[in-house]
Amino acid sequence: MKIKFWQNLNAENQIIIFQKDEDLKELSMQKFSQQKLQFKKGENVKADIFPEIKNNKVVYTLLIKIKNLKKLDDELESNIVPQIANTIKKIKWNWLLDLKKDNLLNENQKKLLTELLIQAFYKFDKYLSKKEKQYSLGVNINKDLENHLITLQNSLYFTKDLVNEPPTAINPESMEEVIKKRFKTKVKIKTIKWEQLQKLWLNGIFYVWKGSKYPPRLIILEYRPNKKDSRNIALIWKGVTFDAWGYNLKPTGYIEDMKSDMAGAATVLWILDYAIKTNLNKNIVVAVPLVENLVSDRSFKPWDIIKMYNWKTVEVWNTDAEWRLILADSLAYIEKNYKPEYVFDFATLTGAQLIALGNKIAAILGKNENLIKKIQKLSWQIKERVWELPLFGKYFEWMKSEIADMNNIFWWKWGPWTITAALFLSQFVKNKNWCHFDIAGPAGIFSGKDPLYWHWATGFWVRLGIEILKNIL
Repeated sequence: MKIKFWQNLNAENQIIIFQKDEDLKELSMQKFSQQKLQFKKGENVKADIFPEIKNNKVVYTLLIKIKNLKKLDDELESNIVPQIANTIKKIKWNWLLDLKKDNLLNENQKKLLTELLIQAFYKFDKYLSKKEKQYSLGVNINKDLENHLITLQNSLYFTKDLVNEPPTAINPESMEEVIKKRFKTKVKIKTIKWEQLQKLWLNGIFYVWKGSKYPPRLIILEYRPNKKDSRNIALIWKGVTFDAWGYNLKPTGYIEDMKSDMAGAATVLWILDYAIKTNLNKNIVVAVPLVENLVSDRSFKPWDIIKMYNWKTVEVWNTDAEWRLILADSLAYIEKNYKPEYVFDFATLTGAQLIALGNKIAAILGKNENLIKKIQKLSWQIKERVWELPLFGKYFEWMKSEIADMNNIFWWKWGPWTITAALFLSQFVKNKNWCHFDIAGPAGIFSGKDPLYWHWATGFWVRLGIEILKNIL
């Protein structure tokens, strides 16, 4: 399916969102609504399809009736967008949603509705030998949103496509090519390859790589539209293109999801893509550590000790906690060499995040309580939610090693893994405006069905990241 904005789409099938029957212009629609769209106790949204014969042809109108407008924001996510998406998937013709004529939704609700529709209409069909016939939803909306929505759709779908590619297609080498092809004429790109990683003491990245034939690299992209301003916003993400857990090998039932372990990486790239295309006047530095975590006779092992970029030593208790090592080095390197005002790192990190908050809410931890509160409030408004977990320093005591400065995990099977993971990273960043996002759950829908998201990559944090850059920083 495709969403088209502000194009003269030849679509006789209409979608109408309304509150009162008398708002419907055609008398036949009013009668249908009165007969079919009666609210039961506790219902706030009712929808049904009204078929008509026009010019010897069947045309459809999807009528969506709202009872309580105060609950409209939540209904857009949980009810209205799924109703629209499911109807169009069943009746595979072209449809039109005319929001210019809609007086029921305010401008923020129209923006939210169209952003959620962009999510719901995505599908990854690149490798299907027989593709479905294309059909479209045309949305007529205020021109002021045109650049935002078209750019968002482009950036978000690229994010999802990148995560959904098979592991043979996306590895550290091919990922670098994707980055260079997309950004080489738009930003300054610096690549630190494996030979230099060890010379610079970026051993966290170097050691994780050792089991793969694809050499690691740290790619840094600088977008600097405001050359008079020396301040930077740093975005750092986990770029593990496939994670087999190393010698702590991931078992069946878990390893099948690991092509998505670079979802954070893809997310940051397309936030940068959006910033460039919309001429966002913020200086952004993106750090991209790229590795595969595989098993071979060269792989790093449990009980290895690694001296990191900031010269702190880490005893490896578990080779699956590899992301902490590559993020820690990246954080320390970017902070020392680029001195950013804000530092955000985010990635698919801990299974504990999924247990604590599920797949609809990401975890946020950090050092600036006021900044976290602003981000959390914004995230719930746009329905891409984060929730703060405490950066409780006493838990770090459990991660201290007898023969190194720290371990990369702690042993308890049932414990605050999301918190201790953030505490580990906090040892490598001094910036008070540092926020750590654990998006392990929301990054992908791996089982069951979700009305908003095609399974696998959700593109979580693209919309939130854009709104943070535009409205908070």
